[in-house]
Amino acid sequence: KLNIDWVCSGRVDMNLNILKKMKEAGCWQICVGIESGNQKVLDFIHKNINLEKVREFVVEAHKIGIKVRGFFILGHPIDTSETINQTINFALSLPLYTAEFSLCTPFPHTELSQIANQYGIVSGNLADYSTMSPSFVPKGLTAEYLINKQKEGHRNFYFRPNKILE
Repeated sequence: KLNIDWVCSGRVDMNLNILKKMKEAGCWQICVGIESGNQKVLDFIHKNINLEKVREFVVEAHKIGIKVRGFFILGHPIDTSETINQTINFALSLPLYTAEFSLCTPFPHTELSQIANQYGIVSGNLADYSTMSPSFVPKGLTAEYLINKQKEGHRNFYFRPNKILE
């Protein structure tokens, strides 16, 4: 009964009863890594969630009154132009408060850094490693394409009439 507002990070597979208790305790926003709008990509990155569960969680949080900040990654090793479009469209279909579209980055000492060369081109310069610029480009895509899709995702999400009014 401290009457404080707070935010947190969580997972979309958390117990929805806990989400209700979080709201009662003052939580007004939760940040979740959704990562992709394509199930094969989610399986590939071992996210252990499914798109139905993502939708259920975001809709339920919205009903409860907790705003959801969704994080997405474009340019996973098996991403294609089709799966990237699916990710952007999936984000647009959810009642998210905010959406962040980052670029897949094979940070050193991660599983991705060990396999990235098999799936595309990796920058050899660690100074390039930022989730906002392409340090990894999957086969069949270009760095320019990834940057353009990242901008498109943000533009399409935030320049919708309901977001502007919000």
